[in-house]
Amino acid sequence: MIPAPFAYHRPADLSAADGILFWARGDAGTYGAMMFSASSGMMPLMQFIEIGAEWQEYRLSFADFQGLDAATIQAFLLTPTSPGPFEFDIDEVALY
Repeated sequence: MIPAPFAYHRPADLSAADGILFWARGDAGTYGAMMFSASSGMMPLMQFIEIGAEWQEYRLSFADFQGLDAATIQAFLLTPTSPGPFEFDIDEVALY
């Protein structure tokens, strides 16, 4: 059984792609990029990226999310690693 809040998300088979790319800018700091996969028991698999005030392209390889099964992806989440208010923009999200 898949726990809420992901119970209503059917897995997406993204195995034909090598990863996800996007542009981001915002409050400078370290952010966690999390992938959720049905095959990982909905435990997030994480990479860390540095976001700054200027737009920058990020390419996150599925292979770098150790244990990720790209055939069962259910969610992608970008979150700061420090508590408190934050702001960032994300644009042009795509698979590569």
